[in-house]
Amino acid sequence: MLFKYIVSLPKSIYLNFRKLPLRQAVMLPILIYRTKLRHISGDIVIDSDKMKIGLVKIGFGETQTTDIHRERTVIDIRGKVVFRGGCKFGTGSRISVDEDASAEFGSNFNATAQLKLICKKSMTFGKDNLLSWNCLLMDSDQHHIFDKENGEKINDDRPIKIGDNVWIGCDTTILKGTEITDNVIVGAESVVIGKHSESFVAIAGNPAKIVKRNIIWTE
Repeated sequence: MLFKYIVSLPKSIYLNFRKLPLRQAVMLPILIYRTKLRHISGDIVIDSDKMKIGLVKIGFGETQTTDIHRERTVIDIRGKVVFRGGCKFGTGSRISVDEDASAEFGSNFNATAQLKLICKKSMTFGKDNLLSWNCLLMDSDQHHIFDKENGEKINDDRPIKIGDNVWIGCDTTILKGTEITDNVIVGAESVVIGKHSESFVAIAGNPAKIVKRNIIWTE
């Protein structure tokens, strides 16, 4: 891990001093490893009382399915990203936040590897969230759909909201308009849409629905 920290320093220094206030940048709160900065024209905000080196780690972390020598993380931030505490984005993640869009990550956010996050409107994550490898989150359909009769667009982008203490299993897809409340487990390979307002449950399937109640998990 020390080797990764050392290798990450040049690009980490560049990102911190380019995007953060000087009083924060000198602490190097963001460390990036094997990460391509495709665009960083947007805003990066760290809203945390516990400022320290590596508070936010990007490109760190792997699983049994990860080839750290061939995969790298890609960051494309044209909108606004807010970190409210310690966060980690594993190897091979792809983070895209469009202009006029915003993504907010609560403390102890952990995406193990190969996260794909496409934000064109708004995504909000509470604290203590764990996302397994190869999850896809999209608040947009990526392409426009129109009513044939009047030509009006009928598939607007819609926010995604994830509560506290949510564990999302591998290969899960979370689509626009999804809301998941606190203390929920999402089963692997699920497709999640709509509002899920019941806590202490497991949801799974396509589309995901409650499969078990009265459960709790800890990382």
